[in-house]
Amino acid sequence: PATLTLDKLRDTDEGEIRCTIYRTSEVPMRDSVSLNIVPVDDQIKFKITLKVSDNEVEYGQQTFIDFDEIITIEVPVESNSGAPMEVNAFKKCEEGDETPIGTKCIKESDVCRFETSAGCVGFTEGLVTIRATVQHPALDEAKELTCSYIVQDSEDGGSSVGDPLSGGLIAVIVIGVLLAVSLAGGAAYFCVFRNKPDTHERTGAKISM
Repeated sequence: PATLTLDKLRDTDEGEIRCTIYRTSEVPMRDSVSLNIVPVDDQIKFKITLKVSDNEVEYGQQTFIDFDEIITIEVPVESNSGAPMEVNAFKKCEEGDETPIGTKCIKESDVCRFETSAGCVGFTEGLVTIRATVQHPALDEAKELTCSYIVQDSEDGGSSVGDPLSGGLIAVIVIGVLLAVSLAGGAAYFCVFRNKPDTHERTGAKISM
C-alpha cells in the first residue's frame, strides 16, 4: 500500500489531507483523512482514586481492606484538545500475574470507573497493586500510575477498612484511657474532701468563769 509521511508537522498542516494516486491506464485512487495537531503536553495529569462503599480510601501499605470488599477505581481523563483517551486498569496480588480489571474505557473529558474485589482468587492476605494506564491518541506511549494496599481476611478479626491499628495497640490505648479516668477520679475525690470544713473546729464562743 502507498504511504504518505509528513515530517516536522506545523500548525498550518491541520485539516483535511487529500491524497490521489495515479497509475498508468487505471482510474486514479483518491482518499482523504482529517489531521488534528495537538501539543505534547495536551494530556492533563491524572490520579487514581480508590473507593470502598463510595467512600474514598487513602491507599498505601498502612491501609487494610477485607479481601471480599468491592472496591472502585476512578481514573479521570482530560486533555486541552478534547481528544478521546483509552483507559485500562490492572490488579496484581503480591508476585502473581497482573490481570485486567473490566474492559477498556474510552473517554474525552470524564471519569473512567472500574470495579473489582479487593483480593484475588485464592489470595486473602498480602500486598495488592492497582495500575492504571491512559493512552492519548497522539502519543506513542501510555502514561501510567500505581497504588497499593494490604488485603486481609475478614474472618481473622482484622481491623476495619483503612484502620492500621493492631489488636495490641488498641489494648494499650484502652488501658491508658482507664488509667486516665482513675487518676481523674482520685484527683476529684481529693479536692472535694480537702476543701470540706472540719466539723470539730471550735466555734469561737467565749466561756466566762
